[in-house]
Amino acid sequence: MVLCVTCQNCCTRGFSATHERLRTTTWCSGWECPSCSAKTNTSKWRGWVHSGARSETPMIQRRLVSPADTQAGQNGFMTHAAPPSTLQAPAYGLLLGHTECHFCHAPTPTAAIWVPSFEEHDDEGLVDQGEGAVLRYIERLDEDTVAFVAGHAPWLRFATTRTSGQTYLAHHCTTCGALQGDHFVFSPDGPYWPQSDVELARLTFVQGLGPLTAQASAGQSTWMDRVPLACAQA
Repeated sequence: MVLCVTCQNCCTRGFSATHERLRTTTWCSGWECPSCSAKTNTSKWRGWVHSGARSETPMIQRRLVSPADTQAGQNGFMTHAAPPSTLQAPAYGLLLGHTECHFCHAPTPTAAIWVPSFEEHDDEGLVDQGEGAVLRYIERLDEDTVAFVAGHAPWLRFATTRTSGQTYLAHHCTTCGALQGDHFVFSPDGPYWPQSDVELARLTFVQGLGPLTAQASAGQSTWMDRVPLACAQA
């Protein structure tokens, strides 16, 4: 639920389900409370890197790259009244695959960020933890990982979806440039829903460099623990 900071009433209107798991008070650009008609159109993240500036009391030391650091984020995007949780992993890798563009129907490459384990923390402590996972709806990512992703999967870049208005590291068709939303790329019909090790072996695994820090949703399935063994190695 969304908590209006003016009247303290709750409502789901204008709220992204992605952040319900993060348990944060969330506003969307242009959001209006149906109870008191309070409005907000700010694009400010409290306690996080925004437009190149660091927080005075950051939760972590590694700088996170966000949509605000890219052209796509300069026109405003989803904002938080409280610092969201931070996901950290000791290592990461890319799972390279292919899908069909939903717009021009041409084949286009995909890349999912995989982690062998992760912990998620907010200001109050540990929020979640788990083993193998694939990150989705990545709203912020540390600079070193951003550079690695750009070198291996340049079709992944921050963009705002027309449907939800959410800004995250999204796929783009290499033929027509159309954005391929995470709901599409990670659907049961996509490359990241293998039903056997044979299908899993069709994905190519590229080992990343060092640890990872992000704001993202971690999706887990039993096959994700077998990635280093079953996937083809780049």
